[in-house]
Amino acid sequence: MRKLRKKFTAFALVGVIVTAIHFCVLILLVEGFTVAPIPATVVGSLISVATSYLLNYRLTFNSAKPHVEAAGKFIIVSTTGMLGNAAIMYFGASVMSWPYLLVQVGAAAVILFWNFFGNYFWSFHAPVRTSGSSSE
Repeated sequence: MRKLRKKFTAFALVGVIVTAIHFCVLILLVEGFTVAPIPATVVGSLISVATSYLLNYRLTFNSAKPHVEAAGKFIIVSTTGMLGNAAIMYFGASVMSWPYLLVQVGAAAVILFWNFFGNYFWSFHAPVRTSGSSSE
């Protein structure tokens, strides 16, 4: 359990960094370039996903998996998270007319857990070794 908490904490810290990037892109596009909130948040998500993969691969999970395997799975987890983020933004900002930044805060919290557990158990998860297995 301690290992899981440590990885979640590292993942959350990386998440703070990439969330800041996401919000900066979102605000810049919406306020500076009058892009609608939903496409702006998708652009912010894409930039954040690339940064998140690189930081989590090395820092959080210290993965030895080949990038083709890890990145492919990471992209699937992140894409479903991004679609969930867009759906939450659509419902909150467009349907409910709530302030887009408030909606994005809630979406970020939901997607944090989705992304961590998807990546922990699938993208970067090392196979369990049996006593007769060779080292990686």
